[in-house]
Amino acid sequence: MVQFCKQANITSIAEGIETEEELQALIRIGVDYGQGYYLGKPAPAFSALTPGKAEKIKASYQKSKFVNVTLSSTKIINLSIRKPTVNISDKAKAVCAEMSKNAKIEEFFVLNKEDIVQGILTKTLLSEKFSRQYGYGLNSRRTVKELMKNNPLCVDENLCIEQVAELAMNRPQECIYDAIAVTKSGHYIGTVTVKDILLATINLRVQEAKDAKTLTRLPGNKKI
Repeated sequence: MVQFCKQANITSIAEGIETEEELQALIRIGVDYGQGYYLGKPAPAFSALTPGKAEKIKASYQKSKFVNVTLSSTKIINLSIRKPTVNISDKAKAVCAEMSKNAKIEEFFVLNKEDIVQGILTKTLLSEKFSRQYGYGLNSRRTVKELMKNNPLCVDENLCIEQVAELAMNRPQECIYDAIAVTKSGHYIGTVTVKDILLATINLRVQEAKDAKTLTRLPGNKKI
């Protein structure tokens, strides 16, 4: 139902939200608005959410993996999520500790003071550097710049998903699954994973197949 509403430009409202888990699930599938005891009890006048709850909802939305890709919105910006980054002068030891604390972090893009991408530091790379014999002693004082991978794939926000998928798959084997930085006028604005791109591409193919004429298999009215 949510997917249908998105494609038909209809706003969806979920009623009866009573727990944080229910709210998180609705955010993940892309529901627009919500109502329920968890958000606020019935009252004569409309009142705003408490600041703490509002910030929690915003944070959950930012972390959500919901992707709304339709035939009319295939730009890579629609898949990107702004994630934490590190500065080129940060210590590798501190970045490694941050990754160890949060299992969900798979990489950090390395930026300079102007928010321009300089490199990428992946969890695999850091584990390799710090886990080998004498690795901690050799690398604990090094900066991110000394350990990062140079020349990560950076794409403009207006590129199509399929164009980015082709660029990603044409990378050298050792970095083919690294995340991709999305930029605006050269400045970092978000991250897209290869998994996100593959899922979005499959979704687009399914939509195209549904829209095709049954007899000819040619594109239908939406594509036209």
